[in-house]
Amino acid sequence: MFSPSIASTNSPIAARREAVAEWVMERIFKFYPELEKKFEPVGRARTLEDIIYHVTYLSTALTLDRVEFFTDYIDWTRSVLEAHGVSASQLAMSLELIEEKLVADFCDDEDLKAQMSRLFRHAQKQLALKSPPSGVDQTGSHPLESTAREYLDLLLASNRRASKDLLVALVESGVDVRDVYLHIIARSQHLLGVLWQNNRISVAKEHYVTAATQANITSLYPFVFGQHIPKLGRSLVATCIAGELHELGIRMVADFLEMEGWDTNYLGASTPIPDLLDYIEEISPDVLAVSATLSPHVEQIRDLIAQVRAKHEPADLRILVGGRPFNRVEGLWKQIGADAMAFDALSAVQKARDLLGGGETS
Repeated sequence: MFSPSIASTNSPIAARREAVAEWVMERIFKFYPELEKKFEPVGRARTLEDIIYHVTYLSTALTLDRVEFFTDYIDWTRSVLEAHGVSASQLAMSLELIEEKLVADFCDDEDLKAQMSRLFRHAQKQLALKSPPSGVDQTGSHPLESTAREYLDLLLASNRRASKDLLVALVESGVDVRDVYLHIIARSQHLLGVLWQNNRISVAKEHYVTAATQANITSLYPFVFGQHIPKLGRSLVATCIAGELHELGIRMVADFLEMEGWDTNYLGASTPIPDLLDYIEEISPDVLAVSATLSPHVEQIRDLIAQVRAKHEPADLRILVGGRPFNRVEGLWKQIGADAMAFDALSAVQKARDLLGGGETS
């Protein structure tokens, strides 16, 4: 039902996810033949994709020993599937079949089977609870809340020019460009995600709005790069790991630090680790900032950090991470070897300052 890019991992479970998904899908359609008919002509492909994601998130939770990754994913997946007419009981069946297949495939590994059993029990308990709301569309308290909704409405109506003009007019009228980033752009993206999660907009519409917002941000760059702020002699590389396509958050981090006088190097989405390592060698930044929206990408950030540490002393290059997995799971940034984590672009500015001031941050 959803299609973010998730890169492969070295886990033996992840390596078998396609075969497991095929096995599970055939049995689901045997029990629920109406599902295959309901989502034709792409029913089989979508169902297979969903099951692959189930196995991938299970693998990540096992690899990092974080049950929250799997239970949080199951909560979110249930809300998305229910919005598309797929019941929690059908999701529960998928999990039962995945467990059955994996236990058979790894029957000789008692420790792995015990770990999997623990995660599946937690997931089934989540599904037994009262269904959570399928996305929270609450009214925010910030004065720009109504403007954020106006901005989103313009883009949902495919009126990108008016949406761009709205942002530029706000900054020209004296609204801090940081507030526009945080309380209009970031807020509208959250509201957009709720609409998609509730099946109120298509994937194509979600992609259009996000792409339009990325283009609109460039219209604000005269206010970001044209302020003649004294340079601090500090440099940043900001990027997303390979496969991670959600780049607005890390882009805001780079722009906020640029407005603080940093020399920033924003590499964008889905940067391969070898190319990123070469770029770090080339410019020798003070701070590397990396974000992830999907928990399976945390494994790649962990691997990246290990490779960076093999080449650089911590004092030479400090590593700042952020994104949904780090916001949701306490202490995750420490577990994977980062120097700090930031909840949003505003806090990233202070964290970057703290990192260069020495000492551990939180």
